[in-house]
Amino acid sequence: TSQELDNVRNNLDGEYIQVCDINLQGYALAPIGNIINPFVGRYDGNSHTISNFKYNDATKNYVGLFGALNGVVSKVNLVNANVTGNNYVGSIVGYISDGGISESTASGYVTGNTSVGGFVGRIDTMNNVPSIKYSSANVRVIGNEQVGGFVGRTMKNSIIIQSFALGNTTSTTSASLSKMRIG
Repeated sequence: TSQELDNVRNNLDGEYIQVCDINLQGYALAPIGNIINPFVGRYDGNSHTISNFKYNDATKNYVGLFGALNGVVSKVNLVNANVTGNNYVGSIVGYISDGGISESTASGYVTGNTSVGGFVGRIDTMNNVPSIKYSSANVRVIGNEQVGGFVGRTMKNSIIIQSFALGNTTSTTSASLSKMRIG
């Protein structure tokens, strides 16, 4: 249920498996985890959907279904997301530091200022293992700088494997500092 998903924030190092589709229409879900207390557990969406996630606070950093991730998210299908934040904004995850996402999808809209991505806002890993694999985003993305259809900005040893983005991307500047290896 929506409430059970919301309760993940109360045990950020837990292991979870989603057993049904979750519709967040009308439910005010804040991002799970933040830069001080990131999600470090495992969340298996079990190929079910999470639909209608809406978050709108243009002053907030680390915004997405998961605000900050040092754990593992897999098989999450986020449908019709509408996410607005300031920096480190993505539909699934705002900021990844030594965590990973696999076999997941996202659709909808993402708006922010800096490090804004349709799937993940920023990846900042140092472990030389894939940060994202076998995933896709069909998201309309609007931001100021470091804006991408899939990931807004990648740093250090970020690796993305067999993943792609569709959808329109708009940036008000042409600043781009992203470097990534794709294979």
